This record gives sequence, structure tokens and C-alpha cells, in this order.
Amino acid sequence: MLWLTVAVVVYGLMLVAGGVAGFTAAHSMTSLITGAGSGILCLIGAIWAQKNQSLGYGLVAVVSLAVLVFFGHKAATSGWPMRSVGIAATSLLMFLLLTFGHFLARRPS
Repeated sequence: MLWLTVAVVVYGLMLVAGGVAGFTAAHSMTSLITGAGSGILCLIGAIWAQKNQSLGYGLVAVVSLAVLVFFGHKAATSGWPMRSVGIAATSLLMFLLLTFGHFLARRPS
């Protein structure tokens, strides 16, 4: 599923870029480590999915749910939720694409 791999790579790069942006804007080493770490895990998942879709896309699903929960909670509890809402929404979209791809692959021919 090339379209899903492309979506995962874009999502992973977006997470890395978000971590770098958080570091440059607020000098937050935590943003850099978690953003880059989660983005790199997604890129690794995209590579693994080429040989084992369950393992690769499963890794990305776990990462996207973790990012969704973290930023969803942050959006709900912070006074300025706009940044968090965008990342949470993108993570939800990634999880929905992974779910759709899973059921599409399992569909009888």
C-alpha cells in the first residue's frame, strides 16, 4: 500500500519538524527529543511495513495513538490549545488511515 507508506512518511517528517520547531521556538529539549523520536519511529515503521505490514503499521498506530492522547490532553487542559489541536487532529487522521488500510488489506478479493 504505497499510499499508506507515503502518508506515514509525511506524518513522521511532520513530527520531526514539530520537534525541531518546538526546540527553536522555546529551546525545549523535550520537544526535540519526543518530536524527533516519535517521527523517527514512524519512519522506521514505514520501512518495516515493506516487509511486515502488521509490525510496521502497528508501530505507527501505537505512536499515533500516543501522540493523540498526549496532545489531546494538552489541548483540553491548556489555556492555548490551538497548536495541540492540530497535532492531535493529524494523529487521529493518521490512525484512521491506518485503520482503513488494515481493513482494505483484509478485504476478500
